[in-house]
Amino acid sequence: MADDFVLVSTKAAPEVFLKVVEAKRLLSSGLAKKTGEAIDAVNISRSAFYKYKDYVFGYGEKSLEHVITLFLELADTSGVLSEILAAIAMFGGNVLTINQNIPINNTANVIISARLGSDASSELMTEKLRQLKGVIKVKLLSVQ
Repeated sequence: MADDFVLVSTKAAPEVFLKVVEAKRLLSSGLAKKTGEAIDAVNISRSAFYKYKDYVFGYGEKSLEHVITLFLELADTSGVLSEILAAIAMFGGNVLTINQNIPINNTANVIISARLGSDASSELMTEKLRQLKGVIKVKLLSVQ
C-alpha cells in the first residue's frame, strides 16, 4: 500500500488530521502567512503538522494539480524561452523552476518544472511546445 489512498469521513478521522487539513487551507488561501500562524490558529503542534502535512489532504486536494518536469533543447535564438513560458501559461501552468544551461553549438538545454491544473493535459502541452519555432526537442521527464 505504498501510495494508495483511502477516503475517510471526517466523523471517523482523527482530529489532528482535520486540523492539519485546515492549517494547509489557511496557508494556501493566504489567510495565514506562515506555518506558525496556521498551526496556532488550529491549535496543533508544529511536529504534528510536519508529521502529517504530506500525507493528509482535503477531498480532491491531491488531484486538483500535478507537477510536470520537462527537458527541452532549444535553438539559441532570442524569444524562444519566452514563447515556451507563454505556451505553458496558456495551458494554465505555473512555472516553478527553470534551469537553463549556457548555449553550446547554438543550442541550450532547459529543464522546466510547472504546476498544471487537473484539466490541463501534459501531453497536449508538450505537443504544442514541439511545434514552436526554435524548439528542437521536448521530453516529458515526470508527472507527479
